[in-house]
Amino acid sequence: MENGGVTAPVGLNMVALAAQRHVVLFVVLAGIQKFSDCIDFGTGTGAPLLHVVNPAFDYVPPKLVSLFITDT
Repeated sequence: MENGGVTAPVGLNMVALAAQRHVVLFVVLAGIQKFSDCIDFGTGTGAPLLHVVNPAFDYVPPKLVSLFITDT
């Protein structure tokens, strides 16, 4: 994400917290296209008051990420 955080598969936030607790680096491997903030999700017109929580992904805050490695 723009602030250095990561959207990752569920469970990786706990892994990052465990790495921080045990003083182990938490390294993120991602293609450079993953750093783009140009994706437009639109506003949608189906159900404007509907809020859906997707438990398939975790947010890992930037303070838990030690290093980013990209393909470039």
